[in-house]
Amino acid sequence: MNDRILSAMGVGPLLDELAGSLPGTECVVLLSTDGLPLLVASGTNPDRAEHLSAVAAGLHAIADAANRNNGGRRVDQTVVEMDYRMLVVVPLALGALLAVVFDAVTDLSGTRERITRFADRLGLRMERADLVTTP
Repeated sequence: MNDRILSAMGVGPLLDELAGSLPGTECVVLLSTDGLPLLVASGTNPDRAEHLSAVAAGLHAIADAANRNNGGRRVDQTVVEMDYRMLVVVPLALGALLAVVFDAVTDLSGTRERITRFADRLGLRMERADLVTTP
């Protein structure tokens, strides 16, 4: 899936909406499971987006392997807590991932929940667009 298809789906404004709604958001990237950035929020540095995409895809792959090894069905999200930041990676429709880096805030579980709800919205939009464009 290329960036023109994603733009036609209206994914870019949704990424910008997420970045604007979370305090201290540094990067919001929609990426493929093999680590290629597909679309980034407008305030995200392109160089950081490429690096984040590679890291997020690798972390999700490790979490997915650990999950399968332990009999699980799916990984809902991968979370990395750092000194002053958090990275949340959420799988979406069509084999895409959403990666978000933001300042650690007081309500970490609430922020992760908001990212998950947003990812659900984004995934639904992507699935609907796929249903419309598939013959």
